Order: sequence, then C-alpha cells, then structure tokens
Amino acid sequence: MTTPNEAQTAWEEYMRRTGMPSCAFSTRKIIRIGTGTTTQKKESKVLWVGTQVDEDVFEVQRVNKHMAPAGEVQTVPADRFYHEFHPEVELYHEQIVPVMRTIRQSVERGDHHRERGEPYSAEFEYNIALQHDEQCVRALFGMGLVYLARNETDKARNVFSELVGIKATFAPEHKHLFNEFGIQMRKRGMYDEAVAYFERGLEFDTEDENLFFNAARANYEKGNYHECARNLAASLDLNAAAGEAREFARYLATNVDRIVREAQLERHGLATSLRKAVGAIDNVVKQASRPEDTQSANHERLPADHTRTQEKRLHYDRETGNVDILG
Repeated sequence: MTTPNEAQTAWEEYMRRTGMPSCAFSTRKIIRIGTGTTTQKKESKVLWVGTQVDEDVFEVQRVNKHMAPAGEVQTVPADRFYHEFHPEVELYHEQIVPVMRTIRQSVERGDHHRERGEPYSAEFEYNIALQHDEQCVRALFGMGLVYLARNETDKARNVFSELVGIKATFAPEHKHLFNEFGIQMRKRGMYDEAVAYFERGLEFDTEDENLFFNAARANYEKGNYHECARNLAASLDLNAAAGEAREFARYLATNVDRIVREAQLERHGLATSLRKAVGAIDNVVKQASRPEDTQSANHERLPADHTRTQEKRLHYDRETGNVDILG
C-alpha cells in the first residue's frame, strides 16, 4: 500500500498529465464468510468517482452497477482519502467516462426535443439517461416537465416526490430547474408542489430574487398571503428595481382590503399582520421613485444594464394575474 505522500504525489501527477480533477477510485475491506473452520476471507471492493475540490477536501460519489456515479455526494478529508482510496485510472477512462458521456448526451438531446415541443422524443432520451442513473437530476427534471406539458399531473407528482427525496448535492444550475418546474406546476394549479419547489431552490441560493418572487406568486394563488408578502419583501430587498415585482407590490397594497375580506382573515386575527406586511412592502416601492437608483441597503449598486435585464425576465399580467420570472 502506498503512503499518503506517495498517493498524493501520484494524484498530482495524474492531474498534471490529464488536466482532470476527477478519477475513479476503490475502497476495499476484508469480510468474513462462514463460521468456525469454514470461515473464509474475501475482499470487498466499492467503486467511487472522486473529485478534488481543494487541497484538503475530496468529494466522492459511489459508482452504481451501470458504471455511473450516482446518489449522494460525500465529503472526505484529503489525508483520509489518500489512505483509503485507490486509483482505478483505466477503469475510469474505459468504462465510467463513456457512461457519463452517454448520460450527458441523452439529457442534452432530451432537452433539445422538449424545447422544440417534441415530448415523446424527449421522454425517450431521458429514459436512456435514467437507465444508467435512476437518480439523474437533470433527466428527472426533464421528464417531469414532459409530463406537465402533456398534462399528466399524476406522473409529474411522482417525479416531484422522487426529486425531493434525492439526497444528491444539487449543482448551481439546478436552482433554475426548480424554478422552471415550479412555474409549470403553478400554472397547472399544483400550488403546494410549486411552493415546495421554489423553497427547495432557495435552499441552494438565498440571494435569488427570482425564486423569492415566484414563491410569492405561488403562495398568492395558494391563498397563503402572509408567505406571499414575506417572499415578495425578500425579492424586493434583493432587487428593489425589478419593475414587475414593484407592480405586484402595488397590486397587493391596492387589494389588501379585498383579500382580507374574501379570505376572512379578520376572523382568524391575521388581518392586522397582513396589512402591516403589505404596507411595509408598499413603502419600499414608494421610496424607490427611481428604480435605476434604488438598491437594497445590503447590496452594492447594480450595473447600469442590470435593471433592464431583470425587467425583461419578469412578467406580470394585470388582466390574468400571471406573474412569472424565468431567469
């Protein structure tokens, strides 16, 4: 067995030679089979894909029976990694990389078909990816969006439940998938699921005004007006210059009495707190008389073209009440 220093040297040489921070590794342990004089020792080997994230930490993910990295990503200190994980360079390049490439290409083709309005071709491609990795996040998201496009809400709910149960580490781009899936769910009246998806997206990025705003919209449809106000306040705090967010705040301020009356909030003692929350939001909007000059006290001034970009990504339709952010 190599020493930690030798293992570290070998790893650094591999990265210099390939330019890749990832490779396959195995961990091994001896297990005993049988009892007494019939006891036998057998080596058990588990395959992983490991990635160095900094000098002191590696992330590892188990390789499934289809030779695809799948499931939860675990963090391992470098000193333990060099002791316990043995490189499997040939296996990685000859077996695992091709499977990873197949999954990626199938998802990309699925996304292409879905965006072109070809849901059955998209489903075929996503299924190829899922045959290799049953918990492929991007393929599951794509499949869920296909089901929603075909109004197969029960199947979409099943995908929703599966995604929520996955413990894998979500990549930054996955927050946009949560956002898109949530919007489609809201449009189909699946308000509980939509809210849950926006909130899950916010677990990965608490600085995204788009997710907060869409959560406010879904909570409004759900009739959860206090959460609507809270999410809208958070969105405006992050970007008080967003035109349609400000318009939605004015809409709430104008209609708060009607909302209180129709939702019978006086009976439950919730009217005062809602009026106070909506009033606070309205004050923020009124103070931001020039959107291009208005920023949260906790944020730096935005670039000159940022406000225009945000306004293009927001849409609020007074007649239909639809409010979406697709950024």
